[in-house]
Amino acid sequence: MAFLQPTSLGPMPFLSVSRLRVLLAAALLLPLTAAGCATAQTAATEGDEATVQTPAMDAPFRLGIGEAARIDGHTVTFVAVTEDSRCPEGVDCIRAGEARIQVEVDGEAVVLTLPAAMARDGDTAVVRVGEVLVEATDLLPYPGSAADEAEEPIQAVFVVTAG
Repeated sequence: MAFLQPTSLGPMPFLSVSRLRVLLAAALLLPLTAAGCATAQTAATEGDEATVQTPAMDAPFRLGIGEAARIDGHTVTFVAVTEDSRCPEGVDCIRAGEARIQVEVDGEAVVLTLPAAMARDGDTAVVRVGEVLVEATDLLPYPGSAADEAEEPIQAVFVVTAG
């Protein structure tokens, strides 16, 4: 029985020693990188508790997207802007437009409409949830404003009152 003798096929660049070292280093570092990401996500989640505001009842307060406030045992969370068709500053529009925001009040999802003019039937910037009224009074920055141009973070202004 004849044994096959290795033959030289020439250089095999995809299996070079330097490439093997890089692949080995990547294989060893990948789990460490993933562990670091998991730790960062946990720290961010734990830090979110610290960002919960505690404004007074009947006092206006601002929330950024994802932020929450607790008022007399009730939690208001600004979830998202679902529509913003408000006419930009310095522009003449046929329609004034409106902004719609998604909010959670004590875990109940609601949509509030901030009309630039008259609200359509059923649209309101005030919602009653249980014993409280939650009113959205403004959405910042206003389209076309200097703050909008500076790309300042989106914030909604709310007032919570006993209902």
